[in-house]
Amino acid sequence: MGTQTAALMFGGQNDSLSPPKRGETEEYNGTGWSVEATCPSALGGIGSAGVGTQTAALAFAGNNLGPLFNNTESWDGSSWTEDNNLNTARDYLGGAGTQTSALAFGGAPVPSRGTTTEEFTGETTAVNITDFTTS
Repeated sequence: MGTQTAALMFGGQNDSLSPPKRGETEEYNGTGWSVEATCPSALGGIGSAGVGTQTAALAFAGNNLGPLFNNTESWDGSSWTEDNNLNTARDYLGGAGTQTSALAFGGAPVPSRGTTTEEFTGETTAVNITDFTTS
């Protein structure tokens, strides 16, 4: 399993549903968790995705028990900044890559958002760079 010495956690769902989405950010240093800056969009109500490292990450999409989000936020290790949003609002999507080069793919509900892939290059996003199908 190895030793984990760094992690980043953001967003989430409040069990009481009031307010339903959470904007907290916490970092793990190998021995304990510390509370960091709040994500302004409070992404991660349900089904958001993230990529990157503890000091350079992106958070994108999700929902708040109703409306879907296309927000993208950039983390520099101490604060969040609004970045170029995804073209397609969705939740339960996947993410891969780094803060400056990432993919956002899939999502719910399928099939309308389930086949959409967007590329984030640090400056723009491009919708439908690849449509994939499931069998």
